[in-house]
Amino acid sequence: MKIAIIGTGYVGLVSGADFASRGHEVICVDIHEARIEGLKKGVMPISEVGLPELVAAGVRAGRLEFSTDSLSAIAEAEIVFCCVGTPLGEDGRADCAMIYEVARTFGRAITKPTVLVNKSTVPVGTAVKCEEIINNELKNRKIPDSRPDPFFSVVSNPEFLSQGTAVRDTANPSRLIIGSDDAWAIGQMESVNASFIAAGVPKVIMSRASAELAKCAANAFLATKISFINEIANLCEKVGANVDDIAASMGLDKRIGPAFLNAGIGYGGGCIPKDTAALIATGQDVGYEFKILPAVQAVNEAQRQILYTKLVEFMPERAGKRIAVWGLAFKPGTDDVRSAPSLQIVEKLLADGAEVIAYDPTAQKNAATLLPQLEFADSPVAAVKEADALLICTEWPEFAKLGLAGIAEVMRGKLVLDGRGVYRNGKRPDDVKYWTVGC
Repeated sequence: MKIAIIGTGYVGLVSGADFASRGHEVICVDIHEARIEGLKKGVMPISEVGLPELVAAGVRAGRLEFSTDSLSAIAEAEIVFCCVGTPLGEDGRADCAMIYEVARTFGRAITKPTVLVNKSTVPVGTAVKCEEIINNELKNRKIPDSRPDPFFSVVSNPEFLSQGTAVRDTANPSRLIIGSDDAWAIGQMESVNASFIAAGVPKVIMSRASAELAKCAANAFLATKISFINEIANLCEKVGANVDDIAASMGLDKRIGPAFLNAGIGYGGGCIPKDTAALIATGQDVGYEFKILPAVQAVNEAQRQILYTKLVEFMPERAGKRIAVWGLAFKPGTDDVRSAPSLQIVEKLLADGAEVIAYDPTAQKNAATLLPQLEFADSPVAAVKEADALLICTEWPEFAKLGLAGIAEVMRGKLVLDGRGVYRNGKRPDDVKYWTVGC
C-alpha cells in the first residue's frame, strides 16, 4: 500500500521504516526541513537501537522517502498515519493543535478514498473532531456529492512502543488496536497490517473512543505500578527490608508480573507522565474525579526529589562541592530527557552553588539545550574524578561494569547515591558511603 506518515519522531519514523520493511511504499513527512534533509543523508533525529539500519534498508529498497510536502504525500497515499506530537499543556490536557492541522491538510489534499489514522496518543473525541475538520475542508473545496462513498474515514490506532526498544516493539507489537466502526476503514487497516495479523498479533477492534482511551489507560496503570513499588521501597528503608526481594516475590505472581517493579527515583519521559495527566483531565472534562491517579502523580513527584533530599542529608553544605551525575536520559537506551528526574536534581544542585559534572552516553546534547550551564564529561570516570559525591540517575549498563572500588579511587569524597540500584547487589568498599532506594 502507499502510506504517508506525518511526523518523524519516535512513532512516525520507526513506524514508517517498519512499514517499508514489510513491502509498503512509505513517505515520511515533517515540517522541519533540517530534520528531513538530515534523514535524506542518513542522520537520525532520535537515538534508537537498529533504527539507522532499518531506515537505510528502506531507502536502498526504494520504499522509504522523506519530504516536507504534506499535501502531495497525502494526495498520493491510500492511508495516512498521523504521528505528530500532543504535548502536555499547562492545564494537564494534551495539546492537539498539530493533530488538527494534519486533519485540515488531509481535507485539503485527498482526491480519492483515503484513511486517516491517528497513531498519536490523543484525548477521547479527537477522531470526531478530526472528522468535522475534514468535512469542513471538503465543503470549502466544493467536492461534489457524487464522490465515492466512503471518501474518507478517521481511525484511532494507538501505538505501544517504548523508547530505547522502539524498533523491536514496533516489529513485535503486543496487540493491534483498530478504533473504528467503518468496515471499509477496518479492511484497509487489516491490509496494511496483514503481516502482523498473519504472525498472530492479537487484533482488537473497538470504538474510536475506546481506542483513544486504551493507550492512556495502559500508561497510567504502569505509572501506578511504578509509584506503588517506590512507596514500598520507602517503607523498606524505614523497617530494614529489601525492596528487591519484595519486588521479585511480587513479580512471580502471574496476576502482577515483574515488569515496572524496579524501585528508583520515579518515572519520566514523554509518554507516561503526559498520558497519566491526560487521563485525569479527561475525567475532569466529563465530571469524573480520579482518586488513584493524582496520588500516583504525588508519589512520583516526591520520589523524583529523593536523591536530592538524601544528598542534603549527607552533605548539608553543597556550595563549591564537585558533584558527579551519571545518567541524564529518563531511562537507558534513549537520548530523551523529557521529564527526566536528573534534570530537576541538576537544577537544584546548580542553584545550591555546586559544581556539577554530568555524563550520559547519548543524552548530553539534548540536556545541554535545556541546561546550557551544565558541564559535561567525556566518560563516567572523567565525571567522578575528584568528585565529592556521585549521583546515579540512569541505569546505563556501562556504569555497572566499572565497579565501585575503581570509581572510589578517583573520587575525592566517597559518597555514592544510587537512584537506580546499579550497585545494589555488587561489592562495595568499606570506605564508600553508599545509599540506594529501598535497601
